[in-house]
Amino acid sequence: MANMEAYQMPFLMVKGHEVSVQDILKLMASNEASDLYLKVGERVVIIVAETMRRLDSEHLREMQLEHIRACFFTPLEIERFNDRGEVDLVHTEGNARYRVHVGTAAGGEYVVIRRIVQSIRPLANIGLPDAVLKHLQGVTSGLILISGATGHGKTVTAVALLDH
Repeated sequence: MANMEAYQMPFLMVKGHEVSVQDILKLMASNEASDLYLKVGERVVIIVAETMRRLDSEHLREMQLEHIRACFFTPLEIERFNDRGEVDLVHTEGNARYRVHVGTAAGGEYVVIRRIVQSIRPLANIGLPDAVLKHLQGVTSGLILISGATGHGKTVTAVALLDH
């Protein structure tokens, strides 16, 4: 954590209340949200059960995204962001882990925070078709390529396979 004081300092109005970055992550956990999207000029968006929900928040300003960078970025990550325009990092708080991606696009700066689920689901319970499941359970060597869109279970599948 780059700046614990900033992390706990209110920086944004959500539903008429000032909230901190720490509060936003607690909000994600309490709503079982998988993702949180913050973009300059937009309201806060969370993804719950694959459904996008815009929160009753103010539209984000550049200084609020700078606040988020101050919460998470070390001097090395600041340098990397200035060079590349994006940074990925992992944030851990208690038993919870989050992937934080800060980047820039044509519309401005954005932050995507993904909650990393800590439990490993058994291979048989991740929703693969029976024929695929049977084939994967028999694989003992070689290369398995897992691809797909964001939020469609690539990591869940990989972790289940490794655990199997």
